[in-house]
This record gives sequence, C-alpha cells and structure tokens, in this order.
Amino acid sequence: MRKLFELLSLAGVVGYLITRFFFYEHKTLMFIFGGLAVVGLIGRWLTRESKNV
Repeated sequence: MRKLFELLSLAGVVGYLITRFFFYEHKTLMFIFGGLAVVGLIGRWLTRESKNV
C-alpha cells in the first residue's frame, strides 16, 4: 500500500511540474496533479511504520 502512495505522490509532483512549465494555461490539470501529490503524501504519512514497536 505504501508503494502505491509513493507512486501517486511521485506522479502528482512530476505531472504538476510538467503542467506548470509546458501547459501553464491548463490550471485544472495543475490542480488535479497537485491534489494527487497531496493525496499520495497524506497516504504515505498514514501508512508509515511506527517506531515505538
């Protein structure tokens, strides 16, 4: 599950940057990729391993 969230966050960041630099007029795409990156980061944070165990 953690690998899935890592992939989502990586795809979101790369997609956001590509959209930001090459397709700046497509704001909706930037928001979609930005949201994907945020979902991936939150998922990674929620699935992190506990260090107290």
